[in-house]
Amino acid sequence: MVAMPEAFKPLFCTAPHPLTRSQLRNLFVVQWSEVGTNVREQEEDTVYAWEQFLLAIEGMTSFF
Repeated sequence: MVAMPEAFKPLFCTAPHPLTRSQLRNLFVVQWSEVGTNVREQEEDTVYAWEQFLLAIEGMTSFF
């Protein structure tokens, strides 16, 4: 959970053009843990959820 979501509003809500799913995905770099660890499984679940979120919002003109 983001403690100060308003800090992200200029980045995600007032860009000169809407960010694409690909552009938003490329803002982050995943640093994976070792394959086979519990942490890696949690990371994979998180990245899957992130991808599902990006697919869900693709093409939306407003989040709020």
